[in-house]
Amino acid sequence: MEHIDLSRRHKRAAPISFRNGIDGTAAIARLVLKYEPMEGAFFVFRNKAGHSLRILHYDGSGFWLATN
Repeated sequence: MEHIDLSRRHKRAAPISFRNGIDGTAAIARLVLKYEPMEGAFFVFRNKAGHSLRILHYDGSGFWLATN
């Protein structure tokens, strides 16, 4: 089992549109939050209604985007 380091996580208080895919969500992390998403941090976003979360993470081989 791989260890996941959650010490590098960033969240955005303002909601984002969940119509964005991986590229759009990574652009928000890069341009709005001023962090490079390919450095392996976890980025947590919420939608406008506040009932869904989206997590973006780069694991070295590619991005994964989880939505709940």
